[in-house]
Formats: sequence, structure tokens, C-alpha cells
Amino acid sequence: MTAMPGPVMKGPALSFALVDDYAFSCAPANSRQPLSFEPAALGPQIEFALLAAQGAVPAIQSGLDTVYMRAIGDGPPNRLVALGDHAGTLKLSADPMVGTEWTRLSLHTKRAAVVAGFADRIAAQLSAAIGELASNIYEHSQAPETGIVAYRGTHGLFEFVVADSGVGALATLRTNPNLKDLATDREALPMVLQEGCSRFLDPLRGNGFKDLFRGLANHEGSLRFRSGEAAVLIDGQSPSPLRPKVKPKVRLNGFMASVNCRVAMATPAHG
Repeated sequence: MTAMPGPVMKGPALSFALVDDYAFSCAPANSRQPLSFEPAALGPQIEFALLAAQGAVPAIQSGLDTVYMRAIGDGPPNRLVALGDHAGTLKLSADPMVGTEWTRLSLHTKRAAVVAGFADRIAAQLSAAIGELASNIYEHSQAPETGIVAYRGTHGLFEFVVADSGVGALATLRTNPNLKDLATDREALPMVLQEGCSRFLDPLRGNGFKDLFRGLANHEGSLRFRSGEAAVLIDGQSPSPLRPKVKPKVRLNGFMASVNCRVAMATPAHG
């Protein structure tokens, strides 16, 4: 009698905690076999893919959303690939993106945030934050051709990732004469999020994160910034860059911002 096949075992949902644990256990990277995961949030998927591309972890067997990964890897440079009204990807190039495509990015990301349930004003702030982070890749990374943007809006949730594999936060800030003595990624990364702190001496520069934190005020925001051997984590109600959690991580070249936020639910009236 032929035995019936057992149930197919699925891997765990890919999370940042799993990405971190697996990356730390892969030293050297070939010391572990590739694992299978279930696709979940965009941020962990993209961070895992970037770590694998840089040789920090073995390539994943399954669990990355192939639609997003293919669009990011093979999409036309500087041309937004819209995946319906709720999602999209953008692969940058060494050439500046034309103004019409910046406008298209703004319109589509705002629409996706509205689809998720955010009010127009908040959706516009989140869209502006994505545009600012993408423009920072051209201005600071020294490798804009490595830049990627991905976003997705689902019921009550909006998430996006903006990343590059350029020089990273520490090298960028050290070009500012006032910050040339910065020594570690864990020192530099939180400073990138502060107003007026950038590679420029002009204090009016380096304010690109204001829209992001303003748009997440009074929402359950979860933010993860990665550069080099550090991560800055900001979680909870009304996220603020004032008291970030800075954690040591396996090296990730460049700079990555991963954000997800939920629509604030009104408290039901009691009576």
C-alpha cells in the first residue's frame, strides 16, 4: 500500500528577527544551508536579498516575493513599475531621474497609502518621505545605480523600503569637516536621522526625515534604518528619532530605510 504524502512543511514568516539571527549565524556565509521562509513584510525580504547579494548569507531557497524581487532586479531603470494601485517598485540608475517620473512616483505612492486607508494629508507626507529618501540616494550614496524603492498598501497597512548599496552613513557624514572623527556605524547612523545633520555644513540641509516622522505621528509606525554594522529601530506610537534603539548587525553596505505603519483606529465611544 502506497503511503500518502505528508503535509508540505512551510518555513516561518520572514521577519527582521529571523534575518538578524540567520545573518549572525552565517559567519562565514557558506557555513549554513539556505533556508525556506514564507514571504511577509517587504522590509525583511529586501534586506535578506541585499545581504545575499553582498555574500553575507546564502541565497534563500524560497520565501521572497518573486514579483517584487524580479521587478527590482530586472525593472527598467528610473521607471516606476506599478503593481496595480496598491504597490510598485523602482530601480534607479546612475542617470538622474526625470521630473515626470518623480511626479509619477509621488502620485502612485500617495495612492497606495490612500488605498491602505490613510487620509490624503498623511498619505502625502508618507509619499514625500519616499521621494526624499530616493533623492538622497542620488545625493549621498555615490552609487545611485544600486538604488531601489518598493512600496505596498494593504488594508490598514502601508509599507515601503528605500535602499542602496553605496558608501553608507558613516562615510557620508565623515565628509563633513565637523564630523570627520566619527568612528563607527553605530555612532553615525542615528545622526543621519537628526535635523540639520548631513555631509553639508549648512544646517538647513539634512532635514529629509521630517516628513517621514511627521507622517507617522499618531500611527503605529515601525522603522528600521540599516547602514554598515548598525541598525536604528524606532517603534510604537508617535515614533520619534530622539531616542532610537541602536543595535549591532551583520554588515550591510549602503543605507536602507524600511517603514511600515498602520492606520490609527479610532477608540470606540463608551456610554
